[in-house]
Amino acid sequence: MFDVASTWVLERHLFLLTFLKPLPIWLLAWYSMAPPNTSQRKLIAAGMLLSSAGDIFLELKPLHSKLFLAGLSSFLCAHVCYILSFRKDVSAIHLKSAVFVLALVLPVCYFLLPHVKEPLFIPVVCYMTVIGAMAYQALVRWVYSRHIPIFSENAFLSVLGAFTFVFSDTVIAVEKFVVPFKGAKFVIMISYYLAQYAIACGSERVRVKRS
Repeated sequence: MFDVASTWVLERHLFLLTFLKPLPIWLLAWYSMAPPNTSQRKLIAAGMLLSSAGDIFLELKPLHSKLFLAGLSSFLCAHVCYILSFRKDVSAIHLKSAVFVLALVLPVCYFLLPHVKEPLFIPVVCYMTVIGAMAYQALVRWVYSRHIPIFSENAFLSVLGAFTFVFSDTVIAVEKFVVPFKGAKFVIMISYYLAQYAIACGSERVRVKRS
């Protein structure tokens, strides 16, 4: 009887979280599709929808271990959408931005990766590479738009969102692979929603093209 009741509570909890957690992201996707409905904003909206799929997979991962990998893949594809969106404004290579991002990401990799075991090691390395590239592209977009006040503000919001996303995912990795700690869930969710909100608000086209 107790096992049946526990199963019912777990299933009810999973059902609620599965649909409540991605709800703010669905709203941000809708916001990103508002006029001007550019291809850049469509990519941001696609990234939001892929992120919401990742949210669902990660909430359901207690049902099957492979759902964590599905969630990771969904978020990886979301970051690819963000990269493509940012590159529509600036496709230049900026060495200082690359060095800055590497200086932040490589120490995190050095600390985390020894704790990641197969079969997740390669997917995690791929994910960290892509999210680092997303942060780099957001930073480059801002660097080349600093002389345009309004659009520079939008690009800076994207930078804040990108690096907050990196922070949120770093906390997830520490909590999952290194050591669980009290308050991790709260820190992860707050930083995640702030990151997505900043990216959505920064999706207005910067109109700077460097190649």
